[in-house]
Amino acid sequence: KLFKMMLSNNMKPSFFIMCHILEAFCKGKQPEKAYEFMINEFKKFDFTPDVYCYNILINSYSKNKNTKMPLKLFESLVESNLKPDSHTFNSILQGFVANGDSENALKYLEKMVLEYEIPANTHVLNSILQAHCNNNDADKAEQFFNNYKSWGVEPDIVSYNILLNSFGRVNLEECKIFFFWVFFLLKALQISDSRAARC
Repeated sequence: KLFKMMLSNNMKPSFFIMCHILEAFCKGKQPEKAYEFMINEFKKFDFTPDVYCYNILINSYSKNKNTKMPLKLFESLVESNLKPDSHTFNSILQGFVANGDSENALKYLEKMVLEYEIPANTHVLNSILQAHCNNNDADKAEQFFNNYKSWGVEPDIVSYNILLNSFGRVNLEECKIFFFWVFFLLKALQISDSRAARC
């Protein structure tokens, strides 16, 4: 409404105001409207979206567990001769982790570190570690954990907690399966004994 009021009074919005409107759409969980606003309205005032604008949108889509649009926006960002930063990659990785897609998370981690020379940090690695654990893949989680130092990162207390919780979940599932079969066999033996007693 304020934006329309400005236009009706022949006032040209600044780039700063345009970014705030973009953020407002995203905070209101309307990334689609934010995307349309960036594509259509920015052009009208000869504004070119910068990395900050793209990061706002990528982060918003990722929080909604949408991994396709962040990648589309990433490609658009690169095609616009803009350089993605750590916030760009952190948001993309957040989307993959939320969907349990540890494979693509690792792929973009490698792109971030090797192609764009942005150093990894404990928060990013812990997020990917959590994705492995969410998939109940304790072996991959342990393998990834053991490679922290190769990324130039030392595991912290959160890293250890994530891994320990993962092993706990796996062992719990194994216990459930074990007790299910014990219960099943005991039940089968009871049936067998009752039939033998009748004979």
